[in-house]
Amino acid sequence: MPAPVRSRKKKAGIAAVIIALVIALIIVFLGIYFMKNQERQNETKAFRNAIVSAEPLVLQNFLDMYGDAPKAHRDSIKLRLDGLKKVEADWRDAVVNNSKHAFDRFVKLHPQSGHVIEAGIKIDSLDWVAAKNENTADAYKKYMEGHEDGAYFDEANAAYEQLEAQKIKSEDRLVVSQLFTTFFNALAQMDESALSSTIAPVLTSFLHRPNATKADVQQYMEKLHEADVSKIEFAPSGDWAIEKVKLAEGLYGYNVNFTIAQHTERGEEGEKSSSVYKVTASVSPEGRITELNMKRSVQ
Repeated sequence: MPAPVRSRKKKAGIAAVIIALVIALIIVFLGIYFMKNQERQNETKAFRNAIVSAEPLVLQNFLDMYGDAPKAHRDSIKLRLDGLKKVEADWRDAVVNNSKHAFDRFVKLHPQSGHVIEAGIKIDSLDWVAAKNENTADAYKKYMEGHEDGAYFDEANAAYEQLEAQKIKSEDRLVVSQLFTTFFNALAQMDESALSSTIAPVLTSFLHRPNATKADVQQYMEKLHEADVSKIEFAPSGDWAIEKVKLAEGLYGYNVNFTIAQHTERGEEGEKSSSVYKVTASVSPEGRITELNMKRSVQ
């Protein structure tokens, strides 16, 4: 009787070992399954993050970490990485070229790139430099029309308004021509009152004499009318070269160049002589001559 009992115990022990092994294998397989499943989930999550990233390092890290990822995932990441490398290469080329055309081309090729904002800043700066170098009202106007939110819009607008204010208009030419016509007619006619109305109390230069007074100008007028001079006429040629200059905020004067002919008759017989002078002058915002120099032109 004892032998059968030992046999049963032995069989029960073997069965227990087998059951334990089966359970252990199940646990191992379940562990492997869950581990593999977690790896797949991690890889899928990493793939989703990488494929939308604009950082080449993120994409390269995926390829380095997930060498056994599905081929479709790795191929997609490689394609995306190559595209980003191409964008960076094109950006470097644009920066090296540093021209509006190069940055415009980059924006057209890669409108979704993170460099688009930077390209816009570069274009804005280049257009501003071009406008400043040209320094015309049209150039500043063109900049403002193309860059309503540009970094230099206010500067461009101020420069535009100043240049517009300095443009020579028909009324400017009329003021200048009438002023100098009155001045030279006063000289010719010995009209002290008219002469005084055209000049500043002190001229910075009159016939190359610095700080000349009205008395100095009147003295010149008297000298013109020497004892034997019977008649003097001045005839501006009309070749007015006028520059409007800003002297203070909101105040503008003129720099003027023109030629004028002086016709003189002497003696009872009316002997005639003529000379042509090149005149360089300045006019104050109040419309008074502040500088006047003349140089005889060789005929």
